[in-house]
Amino acid sequence: KNKATTPYKATKLDRAINKVSIFIFSLQFSLVFIFGFIGERLRRTTMAHIWYLDYSDGSESHFSWAIIPLRFLLLNSLMIPISLKVTIDVIKYMYSLFIDWDKKMYCADTDTPATANNTAVAEDLGQVQYVFSDKTGTLTENLMVFKKCSIDGRIFPSEGDSNNPGPQSIQTLKGEIINGDEKVIEFFRALALCHTVVPATNEGNIIYKANSPDEEALVKAAASLDIIFTHRDLRTLEIRVKGEPEVYAILYVLEFTSERKRMSILLRDQKTKNVILYCKGADDVILPRLTDNSTEVEGGSGSALALRHIEDFAKAGLRTLCVTYKVVPEAEYEAWVSRLKVANTNMVDRSKKVEEVYNSIEQGLILAGITAIEDKLQDSVPETIEVLRSAGIRVWMLTGDRYSTAVQIATSCNLLGEGGKDSLITVNPDDSIDSLIQRANEITSQGKVVSVIIEGWVLERVFQSASSKEAFSKLSLIAGSVICCRVTPLQKAEVVKMVKDRGYVTLAIGDGGNDVSMIQSANIGVGISGREGLQAARAADFSIGRFKFLQRLLLIHGRYSYHRTSIVALYCFYKSLYICFMQVMYQLLAGFAGTTFFSSFNLTTYNIVW
Repeated sequence: KNKATTPYKATKLDRAINKVSIFIFSLQFSLVFIFGFIGERLRRTTMAHIWYLDYSDGSESHFSWAIIPLRFLLLNSLMIPISLKVTIDVIKYMYSLFIDWDKKMYCADTDTPATANNTAVAEDLGQVQYVFSDKTGTLTENLMVFKKCSIDGRIFPSEGDSNNPGPQSIQTLKGEIINGDEKVIEFFRALALCHTVVPATNEGNIIYKANSPDEEALVKAAASLDIIFTHRDLRTLEIRVKGEPEVYAILYVLEFTSERKRMSILLRDQKTKNVILYCKGADDVILPRLTDNSTEVEGGSGSALALRHIEDFAKAGLRTLCVTYKVVPEAEYEAWVSRLKVANTNMVDRSKKVEEVYNSIEQGLILAGITAIEDKLQDSVPETIEVLRSAGIRVWMLTGDRYSTAVQIATSCNLLGEGGKDSLITVNPDDSIDSLIQRANEITSQGKVVSVIIEGWVLERVFQSASSKEAFSKLSLIAGSVICCRVTPLQKAEVVKMVKDRGYVTLAIGDGGNDVSMIQSANIGVGISGREGLQAARAADFSIGRFKFLQRLLLIHGRYSYHRTSIVALYCFYKSLYICFMQVMYQLLAGFAGTTFFSSFNLTTYNIVW
């Protein structure tokens, strides 16, 4: 559902050259028709009485009328520069080499040079009008650090969080585990069990290998508190809780997807033989699945308190996850396995039915706690966005994070501009977009930069209607920046396509596999070789090591590529038309006979030398 077919990419300059070529081709045939008609008319009337032309030798044939037009077709064949395509392909290849050789776009931290995977779109880099950027790993380092957590209504900061020590300290958290606080232990036990991390041993030390930096940070956080993940194979997981080993049999892993926004694992405790489900994911999909009494804590409703903590974490720019669990009765588990087998063997809508079975067991969960992870901005991100904005390029941020986190990161990286949050317009489902457009125009008339933010579920409603999509498009194009939060990979691609279809040159930049659809939908795709693998870098037209290199890629390589290709195209058209019109003007003196003014050697030499 989140995949899209790879579109064909042609640059704006290529399309302009094709239009000019079609025009010249039409002009060529018009001249052939007009001059051929005049030449044939003169041959049959005036020229027929001139003896040295030998037109009246009586050897008229049925195809004589086509001879002069064919001569003009040969004469005007130089009007379209045949060598233009080859010449442009050669210089485009040189552009890619210039990008590959640019040492100023080499990232020493990751040993990653800039790479041009597509040699056909370099000049579009100099015409980019909209940049669509992912957040995690693109604007940020994707180097996760566990900072805080909320357990049983209490906030615990991690070690080194001096900016906001909170009501509890890290020593208190360690003390709770030592004293046997089951809620705290169960929270970190869930972190040590609910993941896809693989442990490895190096010189007696455990090293964790994970596809997601979030999971690695959470497993390391649990290990630092003496709840250590030690072993994993196809059938079992092993952890040590305060030195005591615990072994669990892996029954099923319900993997994370962009649609599910959660990951679950079904385990059997080898000691108690209980079946336990651990589940973690985004708050908007986890909180509705909690039991009514799952978070009854001192100080009010657990769900309300959890939401307040999540909001506090998000305002600090931290990424949040809700961690839950439940003990599954044996009868319920057996019945669920039977339904899953039926769904897996279904020949119609198999994935939909499997998802329904997954969803049925992920209900009635108990909230173990909430994690808060910090992901720092990359170097020079605010400065890069400011330079791009001063060059007339608008930057949009498309992220799967929640509203508050997206706003905080957008403020930190200077995406909101001078107006800040005062110029931020939030699109709600009940709002009239026409009234929002009017408000945006009022803010713009005051000399401020308008920013628009919309959540994924609202965006889905907007895109269901063609009229509302058109209105949102108008609102977005007024804004200096747009933030789309809680969006799926397919929604990212749809947003890019919305702007691209209005004739603007778009660039999408991301670092993970969930950004591939967005990258391929844009006129130009740029991938960052980050910690989430090389999916985006391999699918993109260009690959760089850091977001800050985008400035040089666009404003240096893009500008020079566009300028050079324009000069070459104009020169090729000029030299072809120049010599061709000399031939055309000569026909006024040659009686429109289709006679060439230059020898074939001169014409061949002209194309080779010039």
